[in-house]
Amino acid sequence: MSVENQVIEYRDRPSGSESKLNTYSDGYRVLKTLAKLFRIYHPLAFFGGMSIALFTVSVFAFWLRVFVPFWHTGKVDNFPTLIVAAFVAMAGVTSLFSGLILDAIQSQERRNFEFELQRVHENENINSKL
Repeated sequence: MSVENQVIEYRDRPSGSESKLNTYSDGYRVLKTLAKLFRIYHPLAFFGGMSIALFTVSVFAFWLRVFVPFWHTGKVDNFPTLIVAAFVAMAGVTSLFSGLILDAIQSQERRNFEFELQRVHENENINSKL
């Protein structure tokens, strides 16, 4: 890719004009775009982080609301919490494997792109020699 610097002229805003920028809505859009790009270009880190967060929530919910009371009383009083903790743990595992699969796909696509780029350069070298 060719990169070129473009010199521009900068001047102050005319007096009496207002900015069209909005700090919160524009900031939200920027953060949303950054998260989207991070998810696309680093799927294992994105989904792995989500997996760790979900699994941590699941472990804490299970430990505090199910296991500790069970340890003291011998009964599981919070079955809904147990069920929710199990589903959140499954969501964490699913997120981890989604990240692994998407990372493998992205690595393969990057490898294919590099091979294709190398093939194009070889063809250009062959054509320039003719």
